[in-house]
Amino acid sequence: MSQQRKFFPGWLVVASGFVIMATCYTVFVNCMSLFQPLIVSDLGISLAQYNISNAISTVVSVIGSLVIGHVADKVSGRVLGSPHCNRHLCRSCRHELCR
Repeated sequence: MSQQRKFFPGWLVVASGFVIMATCYTVFVNCMSLFQPLIVSDLGISLAQYNISNAISTVVSVIGSLVIGHVADKVSGRVLGSPHCNRHLCRSCRHELCR
């Protein structure tokens, strides 16, 4: 009663996303300190100002991710992915996804 299961190609997408996030994103985040002195001197700001701006952007990203995640759970993906207006914002839209 053993069944041979076919390979699901969606796992290639998952594996590719994992490799991209594990390499590109971590390199970007970990190498920011290399560019920090150049950015600070070029902009003429203090190191504290630069670091607080990075901290604020991180906090805003976390809060934004929570809000966007909540909206994505409540609203249909067809509406979010549509380039047309949302029916709650524009009542004159005649697009089939907005009805």
